[in-house]
Amino acid sequence: MNKKILILFAYLLMVAIAKAQDKPNVLFIVVDDLNDWVGCMKGHPQVKTPNIDKLAANGILFTNAHCQAPICGPSRASVMTGLLPTTTGNYLQLDDADIKKANDITRNAIFLTDYFEQYGYKTMGTGKLFHLGDNAHVFDEYRNDTSNFYGPLPPTRFKYDPVWFGKPKGTATDWGAFPIEDSMMPDVKSANWAVEKLMIKQEKPFFLAVGFVRPHVPWYVSQ
Repeated sequence: MNKKILILFAYLLMVAIAKAQDKPNVLFIVVDDLNDWVGCMKGHPQVKTPNIDKLAANGILFTNAHCQAPICGPSRASVMTGLLPTTTGNYLQLDDADIKKANDITRNAIFLTDYFEQYGYKTMGTGKLFHLGDNAHVFDEYRNDTSNFYGPLPPTRFKYDPVWFGKPKGTATDWGAFPIEDSMMPDVKSANWAVEKLMIKQEKPFFLAVGFVRPHVPWYVSQ
């Protein structure tokens, strides 16, 4: 084969491959309050996370990344807008629908999902992605079930209630074996829903976001 033709063929092949990869499907996984307590980061000797460790081994593990703010609302607003709390002024919990009301900069911000949609993606989500579900209404398709994100709290707490120790109410800190079956856990429901979506052939490239609640308090996990 002529050398010039071979080079041209190789170039065209690379262009074709690049074009095919222009819009890869994206699976975006968010885990609440996980910190570095995973095996691949050796954060705690008692924590066993074989699936996360496998995922890290097959990708790129960033070991020096830090949350934007130490509570849910502002850190998630930061992830979804790409803006620091120092820019938005959002340091406290806020309704997801109010994120863009902070100032002129946030008003013009493009949510992560909207950005993907602008480039031809279908956006799907489940679980805790913003602070609570999809109150901002930015997903094309969202599994809206936030009723048992944090419980529901049983009538009597299992291990800890601040009232027992004369402390102010307001913390969800508690732990125990609850609910009875794994299938009743909100995170299991989210995972199953996401797997179903991954098994369906989509007409457009997709951005699928899955937000897991645990290990956010209360630490209620089936036995």
